[in-house]
Amino acid sequence: IAAEGNIMSLVDSSCTSKSIPSEYCFVSLFNENAFLVKGPQLPATELKPNCYSSMFRDCAALEKAPELPATELPERCYYCMFRACSSLTEVSDLPANKVGYGSCFAMFRDCSSLEKAPALPAKQIDAYCYQQMFWGCSFKKAPELPATELARSCYSMMFSECKSLKEAPVLPALKMAEHCYFAMFQACGSLETAP
Repeated sequence: IAAEGNIMSLVDSSCTSKSIPSEYCFVSLFNENAFLVKGPQLPATELKPNCYSSMFRDCAALEKAPELPATELPERCYYCMFRACSSLTEVSDLPANKVGYGSCFAMFRDCSSLEKAPALPAKQIDAYCYQQMFWGCSFKKAPELPATELARSCYSMMFSECKSLKEAPVLPALKMAEHCYFAMFQACGSLETAP
């Protein structure tokens, strides 16, 4: 199954809106669809909490993630969005500069075929925002993490079980937050140098 077109057609017949109308709008829409190889366009730039939560979770045949152009991520908007998409090899950079509470929690967890991580330029981050984000992915180089003000559990278990990871990111923050780096590189057996 290849889903074509603009996902916003489900909530706006003109397909001109870039604003998701409500919380949980597309939650679990394609969850556990084992035959989905392509997702629709996701052009919204104004998101709502939980709007894409678990949207493609366990879509084992999905190979490429749609572009995600939003620059501000509200609470849990990408929560487990692509979790366990075991065929996913290609994802676009995430241009967000403000990342909310738990917004990318386990977003790509267990995407075991993901060989390149997306850019994460956000400098304003909230608690749990990247927790478990890349758990079990197969890329060798981690994305840059430029934030200098950390939040509770923000990077907790972010790269756990990334057994191919060789290059860790620079961690420029001078002040820690509770559990901010907890198990960040747990079981990264190929990591050669600590940040």
